[in-house]
Amino acid sequence: MAFVQETALERTLRRITSCTHTLYSVSDELSDPDEVDGRADLLIAVENLIDIAIHVTEQCRNIAWQNSPLPDEEDDD
Repeated sequence: MAFVQETALERTLRRITSCTHTLYSVSDELSDPDEVDGRADLLIAVENLIDIAIHVTEQCRNIAWQNSPLPDEEDDD
């Protein structure tokens, strides 16, 4: 019942925490797949993960700091 009553922020924080715990587990269990294709698949998967993590980080920075991707027009003096 707790999941039904959680706010959007609580759900987001729970999901991020879950991802963090998952990455700790992946780090502990990571091993060399030995085959070149397996290594490539592993690298591609991690790079995709990093790409979305960077995107989410940028979104959260903009939310937290109220950043705009473009300078304010007032700063063009």
